[in-house]
Amino acid sequence: MWWAGAAGMLMLPVSVAAQGGGVRGTDPNTPGLTTDTFERLLDSIASWLLGIGAVVVAIFLIWGGLTYVFAGGNAEKAEAAKTRIVNALIGAAVVFGAWLIINTISALITDNISRGTF
Repeated sequence: MWWAGAAGMLMLPVSVAAQGGGVRGTDPNTPGLTTDTFERLLDSIASWLLGIGAVVVAIFLIWGGLTYVFAGGNAEKAEAAKTRIVNALIGAAVVFGAWLIINTISALITDNISRGTF
């Protein structure tokens, strides 16, 4: 039943966002997709994906740590746990690198758009 609680936690932001009083961007007097709304859309997608990546890294670190603790002297289980922890740390480096690249590109694009050189 733990998965039901996890699914509820994942759906919480959706239910909270639904209480905003309607869908943004439905005003007929405003243009559909501007650079500002597109930038916010990409920023939101990137934030969600990076957040999911961080949660996956944390889960694998905890899983590897618990497996190592409960290996009970079994060298094979301990080695599998070490491999899982190393892979989780590599995943953390990849997530951090993706965050760094996304923020750098976003800053460059935003700066160029504000100057009118894009």
